[in-house]
Amino acid sequence: MKKSIYQLFAAVAVLAMTTGCNNTQQTPKELKSISLNKKSLEIEVGQTKQLVVIYEPEDAEEGAPQVIWDSSKERVASVSNNGRVEGKQKGKAIITASCGKLYAECEVEVVAATSTPSTPSTPETPETPETPETPETPETPETPETPDPTYTLTVSPTTIDAPADGGSYSIEVTSNAEWTVTASADWITLDTESGKDDGTVGVTVAAADKKEVTKGEIVFKYGEKGSASVQVTREAKAAIPFTIDDSEIKIVPLNGGTYTIKVQSESSWNVACSDKTVTFSNKTDNSVDVTIPSLANSENIARDEWYMQSYEVVFSDGENTATSSINQQRPYLYFHLIWPTYVPKNGGTYSVTVKANISWTADARTNSADSATPTWVAVESAKGTGDGSFNVYVMKNETGKQRECKIYARHGKWNDGYTLTQRGE
Repeated sequence: MKKSIYQLFAAVAVLAMTTGCNNTQQTPKELKSISLNKKSLEIEVGQTKQLVVIYEPEDAEEGAPQVIWDSSKERVASVSNNGRVEGKQKGKAIITASCGKLYAECEVEVVAATSTPSTPSTPETPETPETPETPETPETPETPETPDPTYTLTVSPTTIDAPADGGSYSIEVTSNAEWTVTASADWITLDTESGKDDGTVGVTVAAADKKEVTKGEIVFKYGEKGSASVQVTREAKAAIPFTIDDSEIKIVPLNGGTYTIKVQSESSWNVACSDKTVTFSNKTDNSVDVTIPSLANSENIARDEWYMQSYEVVFSDGENTATSSINQQRPYLYFHLIWPTYVPKNGGTYSVTVKANISWTADARTNSADSATPTWVAVESAKGTGDGSFNVYVMKNETGKQRECKIYARHGKWNDGYTLTQRGE
C-alpha cells in the first residue's frame, strides 16, 4: 500500500515539473524585415483586394510595432488600416506598409471596371472574404510570385543615397535572363528599359525641388514572376538665404546712371526707396535695374567734393529684408587755393584755383554778391567747367587807406566768396 502511495506522489511531481517547463515564456525574436504578399497588384475601379504583411522571422510578429498603411495617391487607390486596397480611378499608386523603421511597398495599377451585366453588385459583396485573407497565410498568394528557379537576377548596390543636388550612379546587374527595369519616381531617370544577362544600368537622380527627403524605387523584373529592387533616397533641398549683390555700384557720378542689383530668394520679393526720384525697371526673379537721377542741375551744391547724396534701397520677401546703401556725388564748387588774401599797396596779379564738377563763373564785388563791381579789381578768365583757375588783377592803392572787396564763384543762383584786402600804406 505504501509503495502505491509513493508511486502516486512521484507521478504528481513529474507532472508538475512538466507543466512548469511548458509554461516558460520565450522572448520574442527581433524583427529583421517585412514584405508584402504581392509586389504588384492590378485592381479594377471600385474593387478591393487584401495585402498581407509577411514578417521575417515569422515568430517576430508578436513583438513587432503596429503596421502603418499609406498610399502615394489616395485619389487612385486607398488602403485601410488592415491593408485592404480599394481602386478609386485609373492610374498607378504605391501602397506602403511601415513597421517601425522597416517598410515594404506594392505597386498598384487601377484599371477600368469590366462590365458584368448579370451580377453588377455581387462582386462588391465579397467584403466578407476578408476571412480567408485575414488569416495571414500569404503562402497561397505568394506561390504565383515565386520566380522560376532556372532564372536568377541580382543587383548591386541595393540602395542609393543621393544628396539634394542629385547625381549619377550605376547599378550592376548579374543575371541569366532577360529583364526589364522601371523607376517609381519622375526624378529618377534610367538610361535603359531592358536588358539580357549581365549588364549595367545608368541612373540619374535630379536635384531636389522640395524641402523634404524623397524616396523612390528602381524595380527589375525577370522570368515569370522574378523581381529585384534598388531603394533610392534623396536629401531635402537646402534653404536658400535671402541676399542681394550690389557690388556693381561703387559711387554714382553726378549725372546718375542705371545699375543692376542681383537678388537671391526662394520666394517673391519687392523693392522700394523712400526717395521717389530713384526708379526701378526690368525686375526678374533674381535681379532688378535701379536708376539714380542726375544731380547736375541741383541747387544743393556742396563746398567739398566728399559730400554725398545717399539713398537707401530696401528689398523684402515678406520675412527677410536687405538694404543697399547707395552714395552719389553731389555737385560741388569751392576755392581750393587762395593766395594771398592780403595784397600790398602796390597791387599785382594773383591766381585763384577752383575745385568743381559743374560749370562756374567768377567775379569781384564791392561787398555782397549783388553789389557793384569795384573799380580797383579786375577778374580775368573768369569761367570754366570742372576744376580750373582764374587771375585777379589788383591796382595800386593811392587812397592811403585799407580797402576790401569780395571775390565770388557762381553756379546759377548759388555762390561762394572770400574777402580780398589791400593795404593802404
